[in-house]
Amino acid sequence: MSDNQPTDYAAIIRAAQSTVAEPPEWLTTGKHVYSPEYGVGEVMAILGKRLIIQFVEEVNPAQFKDWEDALTKGSTEMSGWNPYSSKR
Repeated sequence: MSDNQPTDYAAIIRAAQSTVAEPPEWLTTGKHVYSPEYGVGEVMAILGKRLIIQFVEEVNPAQFKDWEDALTKGSTEMSGWNPYSSKR
């Protein structure tokens, strides 16, 4: 689930400085992902374990505290969506 609280910039900086596992290739900045809750979105950043995604139907980016947890729970998955194609 995403946080509906104000962004904790200090936590983001700490997370960016920590060592974590590498995300899969499809979960990198600029790639499109799918969420059953939010629909299609674009990965804006992964800072440490924090995953930030801008979803098409949402005004504000969604933040997930732990990208590995988001994958395990099925909150985010690979998307075959191409913005330049009429196919999904």
